[in-house]
Amino acid sequence: MERKADLTNYSTQARRIYGYLGERLFNVFMASPHVPKTGVIERARCFFENTKTGKEVVLPKSPAAPAANAVTLVTAADENFVPHLAALLESIKASFNPDRFLDLIVLDGGIPPLKRNLLRRQFHMGLPASKGSLTFLDCQHMYRGISTHMHFSPATFYRLSLGQLLQNHTRALYIDCDTIVLADLCRLWDTPLNGAVIGATPDLIMKNFVKAGIRSMEETGACPPASI
Repeated sequence: MERKADLTNYSTQARRIYGYLGERLFNVFMASPHVPKTGVIERARCFFENTKTGKEVVLPKSPAAPAANAVTLVTAADENFVPHLAALLESIKASFNPDRFLDLIVLDGGIPPLKRNLLRRQFHMGLPASKGSLTFLDCQHMYRGISTHMHFSPATFYRLSLGQLLQNHTRALYIDCDTIVLADLCRLWDTPLNGAVIGATPDLIMKNFVKAGIRSMEETGACPPASI
């Protein structure tokens, strides 16, 4: 089949044709007389546990617990997003409550040391160490096996590990690094969750994609939008 098939004009999703054929032919094989009568156990559904390969990713050391009046803000960035991160820092400081401590944590996807130092200098301009701290967590070894496209990078997925990365924090506010803050984030931080594990806002762009039925790019299989 592989020798005869021409997949030149196939999309990424369609190139999985051999996997699809394998799934279907396996069922045919299992129903055929070629399958041994002994040594086969049939189950309606199987759940796999302990699938660890032994090559576990070593997470960076979790930052210490913040001060009592601290507001912990988290963002993620790599070298490509340093200019956006710099703009985010300025917008946060411009409206942040001076009576609170700004605990800003960057999930670092590979920001060079020179640029990290420039960001630290910018962060502390007008904001003394007694009023705020900027921490970079080296996460660039995480999620490296995930295929990405366009402007997306593995840093997009770092937020999924916040519970493991911030083990000494009981609360954190995540914000994308390409955001401009127009009001005091302390007001959002103080919003009660009433027992909920997470609070979030709808993605208005994605909601419109779902409503209009806009599919993803061909490179990602032209999948229909997820309904959330």
